[in-house]
Amino acid sequence: MRIAASRPRARAEALCFERRLLAMNPSEIAAGMASITSVDDVEQLELLERLLSKLNPSSLCDEEYCALFGLFERFPEHDGFGVFWTILHRLEKSPQYEPHLLQSVQRQPAEFNLRMIARLVNGGVMQIGSVNLPALLRSVSTDQGVSESARAWACEFAH
Repeated sequence: MRIAASRPRARAEALCFERRLLAMNPSEIAAGMASITSVDDVEQLELLERLLSKLNPSSLCDEEYCALFGLFERFPEHDGFGVFWTILHRLEKSPQYEPHLLQSVQRQPAEFNLRMIARLVNGGVMQIGSVNLPALLRSVSTDQGVSESARAWACEFAH
């Protein structure tokens, strides 16, 4: 009987959360993404997916860029069970993400921000501002101050 009683409560809580989610502004969405502490936790991944569904790639604010790239940086050895690919594609659809991408690589090189640099290079973009992208990948690949996996990804993408 307890289980049956908890299902309507759980549905009501989920509905309440969905209503709150609809009313979230970009700062609240960014804060929600920044609150993710584990990409191995199913509930947190589901929350992240719901938050991502509310993003409008054509009008991301600085806080949202920071939160999205922050996920790559906080979980450099993970792909969020595919969710990070969704993030990558949303970022690539947004205008002016490139400066935020460079800042992310400078803070914490990781597979997905380095992968985005490589995708730009493969698409013919060799420079963002004054930063030469192939040189950036080569630099990360030999930087002893970054993780071994970041060096390996950068090395793979640089060749």
